[in-house]
Amino acid sequence: MSEFTFDSRCVSDLYKAVYGSRPRGAFWADWTGADDAGRQRIWDGLCAALDRELEEQREREARVLLSWRERMTSTATAHRVSVATAIRWDMDCHGVGDDIGFYCFEWGLPYSTEQEILDLLAEERIAARSEEHTSELQSRGLISYAVFC
Repeated sequence: MSEFTFDSRCVSDLYKAVYGSRPRGAFWADWTGADDAGRQRIWDGLCAALDRELEEQREREARVLLSWRERMTSTATAHRVSVATAIRWDMDCHGVGDDIGFYCFEWGLPYSTEQEILDLLAEERIAARSEEHTSELQSRGLISYAVFC
């Protein structure tokens, strides 16, 4: 069994994941000029660099997410509105329409935040519909306000 784990077929992809571009001449000269042990060292270095980059990305996303949540909460509190309303206002300011994925991109939020935002907006729409329905029934005299007190 081989002790080597590198894969020459995808080293270019690994390099791009770490550095954001495909490798150029100097890298390929080193790669093709290396024996298997040398290629393994290069591969291991790329894997370690990718691990560091992913950890830095997680830390950045956590900081941005905290900042975003604080801003939405602060806006909601200052204007006495729901967090969902604050988010809708912020989406309007960013000019993203209803594209929550693009909104997350604009903020630098993890895309997992998209579902959180969808859930918040859906909850608010359900509550608003329930209030509208109750108001309509009250206006028709079908239920009395005293029922809700």
